[in-house]
Amino acid sequence: MSKLFPPRPMLWLPYDPRLSSVLSSHGSLEFLGVTLSYSQVYGGQPDWEDLKRTLAPYSLERIVDIACRISASLYGAKLPWDSNTQLRICQGIFGQAEITRILNAAKCVEREMLKDGGKTPLLIFHEQQTLNLLKAAFIIKEIDDRDSSEDLIELGKAFLIVTDLTEGEPGDLSIAEEDDPDYLDRWVSYMLANSLFSSGSVGPYSLARCHDLYLTDKRSLRHCGSYVDLPGQLKAITGLDPDALWAATFALGSHWVTLTAQAFSSGTMALNRGSYFSRNFSFSDTEKADFYALCETDVSMFKETVEQRYSADELRPFDVLPFAKWPIVSFNDRVYSTSLLLLMQKLTTGLHHVYLDNSVPVSDRQRYLTYMGEVFADYINRCLCRVFPHLAGRYLNFDDLRSEIKGKYCDGLISYGDAVVLIEIKASLFRLEARVGHNVAAIKDRLHDIIIDGAQQIQATIEALRSGWRDKGNIIPAEIRQYYPIVLTLEEIPMNPIIHREVKRSLDSQGLLHEADVRPLQYFDAGVFDHMEGALQGGSSLRDLLDEKLCNPVAVDDSWGNFLYRIRERLEHNNAYLQSRYEELAENARTFFEKRRSA
Repeated sequence: MSKLFPPRPMLWLPYDPRLSSVLSSHGSLEFLGVTLSYSQVYGGQPDWEDLKRTLAPYSLERIVDIACRISASLYGAKLPWDSNTQLRICQGIFGQAEITRILNAAKCVEREMLKDGGKTPLLIFHEQQTLNLLKAAFIIKEIDDRDSSEDLIELGKAFLIVTDLTEGEPGDLSIAEEDDPDYLDRWVSYMLANSLFSSGSVGPYSLARCHDLYLTDKRSLRHCGSYVDLPGQLKAITGLDPDALWAATFALGSHWVTLTAQAFSSGTMALNRGSYFSRNFSFSDTEKADFYALCETDVSMFKETVEQRYSADELRPFDVLPFAKWPIVSFNDRVYSTSLLLLMQKLTTGLHHVYLDNSVPVSDRQRYLTYMGEVFADYINRCLCRVFPHLAGRYLNFDDLRSEIKGKYCDGLISYGDAVVLIEIKASLFRLEARVGHNVAAIKDRLHDIIIDGAQQIQATIEALRSGWRDKGNIIPAEIRQYYPIVLTLEEIPMNPIIHREVKRSLDSQGLLHEADVRPLQYFDAGVFDHMEGALQGGSSLRDLLDEKLCNPVAVDDSWGNFLYRIRERLEHNNAYLQSRYEELAENARTFFEKRRSA
């Protein structure tokens, strides 16, 4: 099993045989996971009243406690659909009779999948389901409700009911028909929201990359015109320096995962807000307050926020903004994590939103966004320089040639004899309403901004090369027979046949990159490129990988992450830079706490 490419489906969907025809290519189907619902186990279609009934015997705090256990168990598992992890959660919640019923239902779904030509991982409990159950609980329950049940069977049923209540949302896919005029738009919205939610982004490489991007001062960029002292800005916003933020978040997440590592039901999930960071370590009250201000809110405020944002008619299944902002909720001095995934994302994609907090002046936020474009371009340039050192005479950073180039141009070029790979780097991110799938216009606008604008930059560069422009260092071939355009994005844009179809339509409508000697546009996100760097350092050829994917009818319109996973046995090479950075960060966290250990 490859360490680089764990088999992690990017989409978790209710079982739907129509997916084969919607995706048109079966290449993506093996990367879909299926969720089990209440109706598949017990029959009938549950509603909001059924959810109220199943939640009635439990206090809000007990529901949050169980959600914390589920989230920690899933986060700590090697794979979220690991059968031992799923069974351990079931055993902690359901009685044996119920477990048998659930497993029998799961086997029925698996048999149906085999009839349709394949089998995919199946989840009984999953992160999105847990967060949506919490939304419902904060709407339905009062803070002072008491427990009236000794077992958790009805609560377990509530988790399954939520899967039914959110099925096919956003977009009403469960009732959508192929002749609906907006049928494909619904699928674009659903696939993008589902993929962005499922991407995770808290693995070792992501933690190391995001520390490099968001928590490291870039002295080389101090004269770029939009420079921001990121560690200083973080300190000004949160009161925390990067080492303190990283170590405290890492320690909390590790603690909750450790509690669920053995038995689901054992151990107390609540941490004491006042003593956790001071019982064994010398943290000041100010330091503790600053950290909790970044991650935690009390149950009353959180309930009010959830009630204002969601309702029985609109749970907005992929909208988890309150949970992402405050992944820790306190009941007096007892604190719980509602999502280990979102807590740890405070060290990855969540850092981006810290710098864009409403407390930051608008001008500073805009400067930060501009600067992050410079930071991401610098990061990718350093990656490419590691893979293609200067003496190799293969990689060209066009920003180094500003005096030689006129007009539009892309960010870089890699030479392969009679072919060139052209790279455009994009740091734009989807806004919230696009990320949660509720605004297809916003989705298409941002796809245009990221992909189509990138294609325009590459098209302009191709035209300049066709007209005879060459660099003085003679890296660009005298004769170019093939152009390979790539847009490399900070956002983890989910690429699958549905999104691919939308992008291709936009490219065709503008006549971009359609010449015979231009290969189809490809899209890498930063996470995929982390693994790509390791593969290229291990001796793989980028041009050969591009040709292999583009000539494969199963892979041509699928994501690069899926393609690299399929050929993972040939790519057993770590990203040496990110691996080293992650190990350094983990050691720094341990050292940080050792220095703070109380006498």
